[in-house]
Amino acid sequence: STLFSVYSSGCDYFATITTVLFSDWSQVELSISIFLPIGSVLAAITQRSTSCRESTLTLNGGWMSYLLYDLEFYAYRFAAGNTEDLDFGGGDWILCLNHKNATVAFAEHAEELLSKFHGHDLFLVRGDTRNFRHDLWPEYKANRKDRRRPPGYGTFLKGLSEYARKRNWLTGGFKNVEGDDVLGILNEPGSIICSGDKDMLTLPGQHYRNDELIVVKEWDANVAFYKQSLVGDTSDNYPGCPKIGDKNPLFRSKEW
Repeated sequence: STLFSVYSSGCDYFATITTVLFSDWSQVELSISIFLPIGSVLAAITQRSTSCRESTLTLNGGWMSYLLYDLEFYAYRFAAGNTEDLDFGGGDWILCLNHKNATVAFAEHAEELLSKFHGHDLFLVRGDTRNFRHDLWPEYKANRKDRRRPPGYGTFLKGLSEYARKRNWLTGGFKNVEGDDVLGILNEPGSIICSGDKDMLTLPGQHYRNDELIVVKEWDANVAFYKQSLVGDTSDNYPGCPKIGDKNPLFRSKEW
């Protein structure tokens, strides 16, 4: 019945259904279980919806070219950059986050990217609050527990998702999957990963980082992946192989 509703209601409702699939965590599993077995029907619907805005699927059922935007990476920076100390007198100070200014900074950045890369649509990628790595390594990112986030950061993230929905930008990810992994899963030829996270250099393809578009070749991505596997990552609080650090002569050897 959902499919007939989508088909008969036209392009706007189809776009809404697609947005719900990616933006509403509570419906992700349900939506996937409904849509996956009938991919061919979805493709047929898409072929009939030729007047739809190019933000869902191409006419042959493949992905459009997306700017895969690392929302958590940039949101934290916009939030931290718009905090200020307020003096209430008597030695009382409060750290405040100006959500409005931080949202404006985010919107300006998103618009700048869209104007720079014509023909790409924006996909704001988020991770789930918990992911499978915590089951594999309980101490994963445990070193960040005492690191205070900007005030009202969770509310700020929700506000960005609301803003994105109003602009018809896709936003979301997958249950029990971290944002970095979502970026890798969604990365397709023609897409551009927008992030300053060093972990993204383990993914081949186009990257926009530090105001520059670069291409990471598959060989270089594999080298970065295996090196990080051996060394570990202190910022994420997981170890590598004993006695193998970032400066180990191994990485300058002919064998490597």
